[in-house]
Amino acid sequence: MKYYFKYLVYHAFCVSDACVNFFCSIFSYYPKIDMALSFLVSRELSRVEKEIDYSVSRRLGKISEADRMVDEAKRLGEDLDG
Repeated sequence: MKYYFKYLVYHAFCVSDACVNFFCSIFSYYPKIDMALSFLVSRELSRVEKEIDYSVSRRLGKISEADRMVDEAKRLGEDLDG
């Protein structure tokens, strides 16, 4: 549902951008307004940043788990040797 709302807002911005740019071009003024793209990029950027943060935290968790297992293996090896 949230994706539907996001794209609905995006298309509404597209229509408003087109209308503003068209009416300004009638008076020989070309502002090149693009609020739709700015809206979509900002929304997707926050989603991508969350995904990257999740990936990094998951990777760090796996690294700490591997370090713990290595330490445990070293400890067990020392117990067998000594």
